[in-house]
Amino acid sequence: MYSKAVALSVLLSSLFHDCALGVEDDDAPVENLLPYLEQCCLLGQEFARSRHSCKAEKLAMLRNRVPVSLGLSNITCSISIASCCEETLEREIHCDQGVKSASAEATCSYQTDLTARACCNWCRAGLKRERLKMSCDELPPEIPLLAREAYMSCCQGSKSPKIKKKCGPNDCSNTSLTTCIDPIERCTYDDQNCHYRCVDSAVSCGVGFQIDEYGRCNDIDECALRTHSCGPQEICQNVYGTYNCKPCNC
Repeated sequence: MYSKAVALSVLLSSLFHDCALGVEDDDAPVENLLPYLEQCCLLGQEFARSRHSCKAEKLAMLRNRVPVSLGLSNITCSISIASCCEETLEREIHCDQGVKSASAEATCSYQTDLTARACCNWCRAGLKRERLKMSCDELPPEIPLLAREAYMSCCQGSKSPKIKKKCGPNDCSNTSLTTCIDPIERCTYDDQNCHYRCVDSAVSCGVGFQIDEYGRCNDIDECALRTHSCGPQEICQNVYGTYNCKPCNC
């Protein structure tokens, strides 16, 4: 659902706002500005995907990873990182969580994040039209973009795309998973214990994980989705790749 062009447009809007406040890079050549912004933006995107947060104190440390170009400042990079992190967090994490909940027929009101709840409700509306074999009419532009994307994705029955590469003799050090691993092995991505399996030239996920549109295996929160099998006197506790049922003292 995420577009780098969208992130950059949000970023540039933020930059123009800050220029009005006196934060600007007047001497920066155009040929330096865009590559610099993109590098900083990518850092923000990856941080959101791996950490599921955009804490300012953590983001502040990222800007030093990008060499400062002529006429540019670290402030510009900080704005880029923060803007792209927030956009990615809303679109890929919160909204996608809502869509997954709707697809699992979970109750949208249990979503604590407002974006996740909104995307869940709009996805449910799209799924209903798909089940009734109704046309997926474009929603008016007044509807927020994330809501329109969630609705259309679910109405059209979109599935997570698979990574289409020929399987080759790669070992577990190839964590980009642009090619398959033979035989099947468990690998890591971004220093996390994400579980992948390469099957018939496409990446699939192990039990307790679900592939996203970027080919990454994300943990399924059975507790939030209410797909667990805990009893009425038990509390569901999500853990990586599975869940536990703990006795409830209530």
